[in-house]
Amino acid sequence: MAKYQERPKTIEAWKWPEEADVIKDKVKDAMVGAKGNLYIQGIAERIKVTPGDYIVEMPDGSYGVCQTLTFETAYQKVEEPAMRLMQNTYTGGDMIREI
Repeated sequence: MAKYQERPKTIEAWKWPEEADVIKDKVKDAMVGAKGNLYIQGIAERIKVTPGDYIVEMPDGSYGVCQTLTFETAYQKVEEPAMRLMQNTYTGGDMIREI
């Protein structure tokens, strides 16, 4: 029997309602319903997003929903490279380097 490991991938995801502003800008047709739930259009139907759920952008541009425990078990946050201002000792000027 062969064993398989999931390939590393980076995804975009937003947590409801903490990132509500981003979700409303990114996810077209997102509607807030009663009790703080959000509804987004999935591939085949409207999907209910409850507080704490993550909205995940799929490779084909569609959106899915992942519950907090499942998401936080499968993914870890990727920090964007920081820009660090370094002193250029040769010319006395400043230079910016990505780290």
